[in-house]
Order: sequence, then structure tokens, then C-alpha cells
Amino acid sequence: MKRPAVVNAGHQLGLAIDAHRNADHLQGHEQRGRGTEPDSRHIPIAVGGCPEIESGQIPLPNDKGKTMKHDEAPAAIAAADVPTRTRPSSYPEPFASRMSRREKRMLGDFFGLKNFGVNLTRIAPGGESALMHTHSRQDELVYVLEGEGVLAMPSGETQLSAGMCAGFPAQGEAHHILNRSDRDLVILEIGDRPAGDEGTYPQDDIQAVMGANGKWRFTRKDGTPY
Repeated sequence: MKRPAVVNAGHQLGLAIDAHRNADHLQGHEQRGRGTEPDSRHIPIAVGGCPEIESGQIPLPNDKGKTMKHDEAPAAIAAADVPTRTRPSSYPEPFASRMSRREKRMLGDFFGLKNFGVNLTRIAPGGESALMHTHSRQDELVYVLEGEGVLAMPSGETQLSAGMCAGFPAQGEAHHILNRSDRDLVILEIGDRPAGDEGTYPQDDIQAVMGANGKWRFTRKDGTPY
């Protein structure tokens, strides 16, 4: 039997959803809507080693308003308190601007994780998770925490809602998630960070190669740089 594109993860993940919602409620809701910059304390993150997601240091706030090293990070923290990524997108223009309706909190990097990434991502109405892409070596998994979205792939589209998840093996079908609803979509993205990974984008004139320094290098499909 053919594996479904997405499944409902079931009630066993309900506690995680409730914890996330309760944290968001206690922190207060950010201003939302087009053209509005949300409060950085309340924007969830997308995950993994997706070509659009770079690893690297992020500021870790302490109670004195300074920054901490990863080894000074707390043992646990509310996900909403992890700082948002300072650089909204690592894509070159004109693609970076398409990510303006998306905010990421790099949960894995906050704790200094090296082998895989975990991001909490909030996508405002009209936004998208990334350019449609596939990886040569990286596996990805997405779990929907809040809202509704559309998983778009060359083979078709699948409606997503809270509690659903989707997995994308390396060299699988290209994919990205769109928010066509009138409310924010919150997803959790998880992916490993294999050396030599490459990103392919069937809809856009861009390609990505993971450098030895762990950062993505983007070029046009003919190899010329942006």
C-alpha cells in the first residue's frame, strides 16, 4: 500500500499542542496580520537542516539583558521564549522577500544541537514555509501545531490541520507548505544535517549546496552566483 503524504499524529501528541497553546496564552498574543511585525517572543519556528535553514549561534537572553553561550542555556525553556532568528531568510533575493510572512525560532540551535535541527515556525496568512524543494541527503518531518495549511507537491496538494504530520525522505518528492487561510499557521520542523547535502528547487532558478562550514551556498541552476 502506498504511504500517505500526511497522517494525523493522534491524541498522544495532544499534550504537546496544549502546552504550546498555554505558553502562547500566558505570554500574550502577538499582533498579527499582513504588514504587521509580530512580537518576536511569540513566533514559533520551523525546523531542520532545510537549505533555507542555517545553523549557527543565536542570542540567548539572560536576566541581565546580555547574551549567553550555548553551555549557559537553561536545561528547559518555554519555546515561545527562544529568540527568533535574526536573519529572516538565507535565500538570496528575489526569494528572500517571499519569506517575509514567516518567523522562526531555532530550538535546536538554542541548545547547541549539531546533528539535527528543530525549528518552531509561524507562517502568517499568504506566507509559505520555504520554496518548493527536495534534499539529496536530508530527511525532514513537519508537525502541525496550530492552524491550517496546504502541503503543495508536484503530484498534488493536501490540506493540513493541527495534529497532522508529514515526512519527506531524502531524494523524495519536492514540497513546501502554504498558508491560504486567514489565521497564522504554526508548524514544527525537524531535519538532520548531513554533510554534502544539496537542495533542488523545481519551481525556481536556484540551487543549494551545503558548504564545509555548514552554511548553504546558493547559485542559479547554471552555476552562476547570486
